[in-house]
Amino acid sequence: MKSFIRKLIFWFCIGTAFIDAQTYSVGDTVDNFGATVCVNDTGFEDGYWDYNTDGLHKIVWMNLFTSWWPSCQAEAPLSENMWQNYQDLPVVVLGVGSDWSTYSCEGWVNAFGITYPMLDDSDSEIYSMFGDGYVPYNVIIDHQGIVLYAQSGFNP
Repeated sequence: MKSFIRKLIFWFCIGTAFIDAQTYSVGDTVDNFGATVCVNDTGFEDGYWDYNTDGLHKIVWMNLFTSWWPSCQAEAPLSENMWQNYQDLPVVVLGVGSDWSTYSCEGWVNAFGITYPMLDDSDSEIYSMFGDGYVPYNVIIDHQGIVLYAQSGFNP
């Protein structure tokens, strides 16, 4: 009986740990989420919905990455190029970095000449909401908050 109660408590704890977790897939509508903007703050003060209130209605491309992975480093200049080409349109690029072991957030921005907003996801909270696989991981959310695209990997 003791063993049964211990197992019951264990599985209850495991189950409740995931109740608040939300993982978004293509077609899902995203709730507001936020993170600390470590560099290039362009209005991401209260979260994702900052880009989709007051008539802004922007498409958001999130590039989730780690600072040490070579594919993430190779993708950084391409993300910047996208930002430079489309920043005057209702599009925003958000860098969402974690595992700042090779570069700090500021160091990443300086090394790769990044000018788009960079979020510090050291706790991997945003990655756990969207990521499914390895980095880099890219997500596109439309102006209504619907996930249009989600894909891991880098293939130039």
